[in-house]
Amino acid sequence: MKTLIPHKQNKKDFYEGGENMQNTAGPESNVILFSSGKGGSGCSFIASTIATYLARKTSSNILLLDLNTGKRDSRIVFDVDNGSYRDFGDIKNPVDSIDTSVLKRLVINFDNSLHLIIP
Repeated sequence: MKTLIPHKQNKKDFYEGGENMQNTAGPESNVILFSSGKGGSGCSFIASTIATYLARKTSSNILLLDLNTGKRDSRIVFDVDNGSYRDFGDIKNPVDSIDTSVLKRLVINFDNSLHLIIP
């Protein structure tokens, strides 16, 4: 989470941030980063669709981490908009001091290998 890049930085910084996330994910992990410059482009829909597809067609665990705090698209796509799920707003501590148990409580697990963290 420390490698998030502010919206107005250049493309080089954006791609380097993605590489940093890949480097911290672990040797057997892959990071796919979806980003859009404006709302309504379908980025959340595409990310959700690809995450669902990968969870169904591979034996890998897939984590969809939705960082679009201004929208509730993932909540709608996955029908988890009833307010009973924890989200980023439940994190009270600075990012550097978040305990693993707190992160585990944020994850919504589906029947297949898809896991979701929503804003």
